[in-house]
Amino acid sequence: MIYQTSLYACSVSILGLTIDYGPYAFMDVFNPFHICNHTDESGRYAYMYQPNMIIYALRALLNALAPLIGAEMELGGKAVAAGWADGVSSDKINEWRENAVDAVKNEMERVMQETTSQEYSQLMRKRLALRRGTPRDDSQLFKPLLKIMQDHRLDFHSTFRKLCFFRPSMLGLGSSDAANKAVDATNNQPPSSHTGLPPLQAFITDLLALTPEAQIMDHGQATSDWLKWLEVYSTRIESEREEWVPHGEETEFDYDVSREKAAKATNPRFVLRQWVLEEVISKCEKDSTSGKRILAKVMHMASNPFESWGAEDDDRTEIDLDAEEREERRYCGMGERRYLGFQCSCSS
Repeated sequence: MIYQTSLYACSVSILGLTIDYGPYAFMDVFNPFHICNHTDESGRYAYMYQPNMIIYALRALLNALAPLIGAEMELGGKAVAAGWADGVSSDKINEWRENAVDAVKNEMERVMQETTSQEYSQLMRKRLALRRGTPRDDSQLFKPLLKIMQDHRLDFHSTFRKLCFFRPSMLGLGSSDAANKAVDATNNQPPSSHTGLPPLQAFITDLLALTPEAQIMDHGQATSDWLKWLEVYSTRIESEREEWVPHGEETEFDYDVSREKAAKATNPRFVLRQWVLEEVISKCEKDSTSGKRILAKVMHMASNPFESWGAEDDDRTEIDLDAEEREERRYCGMGERRYLGFQCSCSS
């Protein structure tokens, strides 16, 4: 889950590999009900139902292997010989199948759910640059964060990338009151620029900009939601500060820089979105020479998605960037709204 994708898989092999693997897509604006394949009209493989479909695939695998498992159970766990099912009645095959399903199904699903939960928590902590897990991470951090993204239609990848730059020191004395002033109570709009804004206000302003629907966003509510979550996140970060410091470097170690580096190595700056693909295709068709240059650039960015493309780490305005930096920064954006949540097909 380093990238948030939507899986469309019907079966799983005995090696644990998905087969009959159809279209998938990177998620833009976070939507737990997003369907990446336009042929999935019922939403069977929607993002939030992915764990259910893992169980479905494993049940199908178990059903295919159940007669063999049942036959070996009858032999006391010994391997069957070649031709083990030759001349065996269908009733006996069904008996083996039922015995195997009864013996394996519940444990298989328990292991799957436990493993999925552990892996999900581990990867989410990695995204947030947290070293250890706590029993309340899911309820206090993961779910509330995704709810903020869903409620305010924020871009999934850009939000996680922006959080790489959060530092607990932003939540200084009186910072909550100051941050609330980032939203004009009269017109419910964010500040027009960062000029003169304290770090926390500027940070939240950037977070609120990660939506294609800024004009209809409730900026006051969104600011309040972010403040509440960032305070919990800050406390969680501070609780493991010492765990980041290498032995013997207590006086020289820059904790914030180390966390930022770890977070940026997990959350991509560049995501190969549909609008980028459409633009590359169009430019290659119009002019193969310049199109090949753009294709090579995009391929290089896609191969190195965690780099700070588009002068991400400095505060220069768009006009101060050179042409290549402006192009990189644009390719790291959400692009045209019509391509957000694009649904592909098996032949796309």
